Amino acid sequence: MAGTGMKSIVEHDGKFTKSVFIMSILFGILFVGLLIFSPVSLLYIMVSIKGSDNHIGVQSSRADNYVPERSLPYPFPGANTNQKNYTNSIGMDFLLIPAGEFDMGSPSDEWDRFGREGPIHKVNISYGFYLGKYEVTQKQWHEVMGDDPSLFKSDDRPVESVSWNQVQEFINKLNAKEGTDRYRLPSEAEWEYAARAGTTTPYSFGEWKLIMGEKGLVLSCISCSPQSFGERGLIAEEGEFVNIETTLEKIRRANELMLDGYAWHKGNSGDETQPFGQKKPNPWGLYDMHGNVWEWVQDSYHSDYKITPTDGSSWEGGDGWLWDVFGSKRVFRGGSWYGANCCRSALRNYRSPDERNQALGFRLLRAQ
Repeated sequence: MAGTGMKSIVEHDGKFTKSVFIMSILFGILFVGLLIFSPVSLLYIMVSIKGSDNHIGVQSSRADNYVPERSLPYPFPGANTNQKNYTNSIGMDFLLIPAGEFDMGSPSDEWDRFGREGPIHKVNISYGFYLGKYEVTQKQWHEVMGDDPSLFKSDDRPVESVSWNQVQEFINKLNAKEGTDRYRLPSEAEWEYAARAGTTTPYSFGEWKLIMGEKGLVLSCISCSPQSFGERGLIAEEGEFVNIETTLEKIRRANELMLDGYAWHKGNSGDETQPFGQKKPNPWGLYDMHGNVWEWVQDSYHSDYKITPTDGSSWEGGDGWLWDVFGSKRVFRGGSWYGANCCRSALRNYRSPDERNQALGFRLLRAQ
């Protein structure tokens, strides 16, 4: 019995000794670790771990709201960035539009296209310029001119029923008031460049279109972002297989529904102008480039772009027989509260410079 007890004690002591030995090694490693890693190093490790958690959180948040890059309407430098703003003495807000190059005009297969919108040609605007964030309002017009010719009265609505000649008078008085010569109407090219904001679709927010898929024609929203879709929702699902005989009107309606979110037009305006800035802006932050009121630009009217300037300047002078018979016409852009199909970025129209219309206003450019 005594021998057995002694053996048990020896075995226990041996196990204890072995345990102490192992624990000593572990404490030794910990001690060396404390010598190697200073408190600053340990703090760095803790911050790194915390930062890693935050980074994962950011990734998770981004994944929840992620939009595939191909669907964004502005994959180009300068779009939707913190643009430099300018506000003048009568409260006009201007955004700095960056220099750049774009294709002006519309392709032959664009909906409701007119021949005067072509041919498509490249325009290189080598300078930045300020463009009105909003259309000129009745309040701003009254402050400069002392009257308000508009039919649809309200200080916060765009001024309308003003002729091109009257707009030139307004510009002269505003320049004198501000002590500058920098205010003017944009050229057609400057206007379309700013309206498109890097897009090539009929509208700056994208376009529903039929494309050929592996199994046949499918609906696709070209250059669309989640912000593109109108207040009344989607009329079709992207990738839906379609029959062309029954779908063309559906596509037209889908594009009009998207237009609702960006423009006042025949389908949502109540047949009158509406206060400025109520709809979504284009990718460069400009409001009402589609709809509300047509906007006078500087150019004389020409029936096509065959010999148009390619540097962004306005195109002055006559247009053959049209000039001889009717005299000078001036161009206006952007569509109005009236027709949805007139709100495309490339659409151009014209009137006599002394003509007035309750759907016709303007926005100003200020040179840098």
